Amino acid sequence: READALGMEYMVRTGYTPMGMVELMEVLLRNGRRRASAIELMFATHPMSGERLRTAEERAHGEYAAMLSRPDHRQRYMDHTVALRRIKPAIIAMQQAQKAFAGKKIRRAEELLARALQIAPRDYAALVMMAKCQYALQRRKKAEQYALRATRVYPQEAQAHLVAGMIGIENKNYGRALQQLDDYDRLLPGNPEITFFRGLALEGMGRRQEAARAYAAFLRRVNRGPMARYAYNRLRTWGYVP
Repeated sequence: READALGMEYMVRTGYTPMGMVELMEVLLRNGRRRASAIELMFATHPMSGERLRTAEERAHGEYAAMLSRPDHRQRYMDHTVALRRIKPAIIAMQQAQKAFAGKKIRRAEELLARALQIAPRDYAALVMMAKCQYALQRRKKAEQYALRATRVYPQEAQAHLVAGMIGIENKNYGRALQQLDDYDRLLPGNPEITFFRGLALEGMGRRQEAARAYAAFLRRVNRGPMARYAYNRLRTWGYVP
């Protein structure tokens, strides 16, 4: 209840009518009946209820009655969301592509993502999804191109750097892959697997000493599994360990 009260207080402080909070609750309660699982997840600790809605209505018509005539700034909202509404078909296509991909319908996912990217060619999520889709279709060159496009659109987001780096190694574009892995590690440091893949990229570039250092650093943190076995075998082959 305290959160509801604060929500209404914040709306009033910023110049909105308190009925905005009431109408939001009405939408959540109505959608909760139609799509219970999604709304329950959002409000797992504080379920939306008719009682909360009634309390909000009483507060709006009581404590904040003098502010009921304030504008709801609907036009301002519409102005600020015009770009989002313009790409709504792309968002729908991406959601459908996600379902298709999860259902192993890769070519259908590709069609839907192509449609989304026609509408929103610089959409980061669509580019990353298309990279994964192309990879699943064994089109590694195209997959790398889409991942690199995503890194240029949103360089501060780590995922595309990882995807581009991994596929780059497979495509033997080792220098570019190393740069992408370094960018990922800068954004999300601490993942030992990145150290291993840096070793692979350095090895591919012929920089054996640096690759050995990367493999040794990886083995200090991970000593089991196929990556650890590969790293150890390379160090042994190169004479760094007995």
